[in-house]
Amino acid sequence: MAPYTTSSLAVGTHTVTATYAGDATYQSSTSRAITQVVKVNTTSTTLSSSQNPSTYGQIVTFTAIVTATSGSGTPTGQVVFKNGTTSVAEVALVNGTASYTTSTLGVGSASMSANYTGDANFAASNSAALSQVVGQATSSTTLTSSPNPATLSQTVTFTATVTAQYSGKLTGTVAFMQGSQTLGTASPVNGKATFATTFSATGTFPIKAVYSGDANNVGSTSGVCDQVVGTNTTTTTLTSSGSPSSVGQAVTFTATVTSTSGSIPNGETVTFYDGATELGTGTTASGAAQFITSSLAAGGHSMTAAYSGDASFQASTSKILSQVVNKNNTTTVVVPSVDPAAYGQPVTFTATVTSAGPTPTGTVTFKNGGTTLGTASLGSNGATTFTSTTLGAGSYSITASYNGDTASSTSASTGLNQVVSQATTTMVLVTSADPSSLGESVTFTAIVMSGTTVPTGTVTFTGNSTVLGTASLVNGSAKLAITTLAHGSTTVTAAYGASANVAGSMASLVQVVN
Repeated sequence: MAPYTTSSLAVGTHTVTATYAGDATYQSSTSRAITQVVKVNTTSTTLSSSQNPSTYGQIVTFTAIVTATSGSGTPTGQVVFKNGTTSVAEVALVNGTASYTTSTLGVGSASMSANYTGDANFAASNSAALSQVVGQATSSTTLTSSPNPATLSQTVTFTATVTAQYSGKLTGTVAFMQGSQTLGTASPVNGKATFATTFSATGTFPIKAVYSGDANNVGSTSGVCDQVVGTNTTTTTLTSSGSPSSVGQAVTFTATVTSTSGSIPNGETVTFYDGATELGTGTTASGAAQFITSSLAAGGHSMTAAYSGDASFQASTSKILSQVVNKNNTTTVVVPSVDPAAYGQPVTFTATVTSAGPTPTGTVTFKNGGTTLGTASLGSNGATTFTSTTLGAGSYSITASYNGDTASSTSASTGLNQVVSQATTTMVLVTSADPSSLGESVTFTAIVMSGTTVPTGTVTFTGNSTVLGTASLVNGSAKLAITTLAHGSTTVTAAYGASANVAGSMASLVQVVN
């Protein structure tokens, strides 16, 4: 007898024979065939839940365990998981176990089952139904706004973020409430609901978001979001009609007030400043206000414009605008009262200073070359005079230099060529006695006259070409007494000699001596 044991026969009907191979003594032989039937092993499937009851959105794992109830070995193949009659997953067995994980079960009672489909060696089997109970999830709602603070008429967007307990899908609506007043509603999309509105009054408004809930999620209410609404912001810009300008020139300053929340009403007040000094005000028209001034002093000015604001629009101040004010250019012209002049003759020089701006004031300095002759103040007509009697005979370059004032720049005239000629003189010669007696003292008086000066110096007296003597001029007169004249007629001549500034002259008479 030769036994043979095997466990590898496949399911089905098998014809089995045994063949003897024979040896040197015995012949070989084959047995009659026998029929061997091999059936599949039976199985048992059980289903369990990781969390029962569970909450909507919570992860639940269903585990199916397939075991052999006849035969030996470990079942392989697929397990089909069902929710009621609906297949929701097909999972391969691993060491007799298959798992299905889900977080999408709706609120209520779900009839879950696991169906083992069998394999070549193991028969299919179904688990008993497992009642999976799913409860509603809680929710939380938060509310934000943008911008906050906002301004009047500015669009404010409220965003409600609704979060489910286990991040499950949300439906339903969110109501945005101001106290008991519903401002608007919106449905959450990916957990967010938004609502946009504007406010027509300033203040702080308590806003909350109320989520209605749905079949799977319990409703919730946000905390209060205090929405602050203030007046609309404004921007003020300042421009000038021209910089640099000149003293006395009218300059127009224009302040433009703008807001992203609408137009500035007409008639609003804008104040214009030079540094900290208020210059004046203007009122808005189509968002712009103007101020005109011609009183800015020479120099740099830091100009600003301040919009005062109102119940709807905030006040604002412009950036500093640098306004440069230059002194006015001037022209100085000098003219003489007489040219040429004679020595000793008064010459009046008139300087006239002109400007495109206000009439120049201040002083003018008169010079002879580099020598200062004198300084005089300008009159209301921008002119002044200086009179000189000290110029000697000759040619002079006379200039007038204007020294400027707060509104007018300095300037100098071109050189004036002033000519001064010698003073002309005339002489009268008189005698104290004519005729005279021999040996009598006779006084001759020479009177030297000039229309522009009092001559000084000496006079030389001659008699018939013989020098009788000299005498100095005193107040224009020179006297010489003679006792030595010869009997008869003598021609007496008086000669006044010329100087650098005064021309000479002479006179004669005939003196008779008895």
